[in-house]
Amino acid sequence: MMSNRHAPFSITPEGRIVWLKCFREAISELNISEDLKQNFWNYIDPFSNWIVNTPSRIFKIDGE
Repeated sequence: MMSNRHAPFSITPEGRIVWLKCFREAISELNISEDLKQNFWNYIDPFSNWIVNTPSRIFKIDGE
């Protein structure tokens, strides 16, 4: 399973967003139809939530 392959790595929600931005850029450079790009994106975006295995490192202290 994909989550097991990523288990040795700390993947935060913020890291997921960075990864998705890189992925979107790579997809945009492919010589395939926009429809195919969008269909793949519709799969990979929600799927990437399953890879997050570490809570967010952004936190707020009360009063700040």
